[in-house]
Amino acid sequence: MDVEIKEMTTEDLDRMCIKHKELNPDRPIREDIKQSLIDYVEKGWVPGGFLMSVLANDLVGALGRADSYNRATIFQITQYLYNDMPANSWGSPEIVDKYLKELSLAPDK
Repeated sequence: MDVEIKEMTTEDLDRMCIKHKELNPDRPIREDIKQSLIDYVEKGWVPGGFLMSVLANDLVGALGRADSYNRATIFQITQYLYNDMPANSWGSPEIVDKYLKELSLAPDK
């Protein structure tokens, strides 16, 4: 069976984006989740299992620990990590451990 692959036009991309928005409405990150991430970054407080899995880049663990709302907003949560959190604070279990250790050794602000 031959498969023909065509180049996507701007109209194709626009239709895809519209369909994506219909199927995946924008949902904000819950405030308690955002606050837990802020407390993690600023105070070195260890968040719960779901966020620890997200921070450690463990998709299977994160989805297994997420409630239905967090499962629906995991993309927005990862965007927040990428855009608003220090790059050295998330990405793997080793990075998270190192960040928490360095933060616990930092003098109080």
